[in-house]
Amino acid sequence: MRQQLALIGVLILSIGCSGGLLVLGQNSRNTSRQAEVPAPNSKETKKLFKQNCARCHGAEGAGETTAGAIAGVPDFTDPKWQEISDDQTLANSIRHGLGQMPSFSKKLSKDQIKSLVSYVRTFKE
Repeated sequence: MRQQLALIGVLILSIGCSGGLLVLGQNSRNTSRQAEVPAPNSKETKKLFKQNCARCHGAEGAGETTAGAIAGVPDFTDPKWQEISDDQTLANSIRHGLGQMPSFSKKLSKDQIKSLVSYVRTFKE
């Protein structure tokens, strides 16, 4: 009987430790995943904006480009636009396209889209 109880105790401890390692492993993965999202003002994010967005939205986000005028892009520096545009809608516009804006879902990762949304938010400052 004592041997059975000891065996059950060891089994419970080993399951508990395995679960703890699993949780630790998941937290480690989540931390490294979060680190993959470039900061809004990083060189990588600015480069992404320049390569994919500036043609229409302009380097400063005001949309004062010929392509932007034709497409009717919003002015990211406008506080009213910033106020009424939530991050999810902005991310969806980048991901799926909107009006004449193409979809970037196959070109940009979710993390890159998140960083671009954060970067667009910096234009209001």
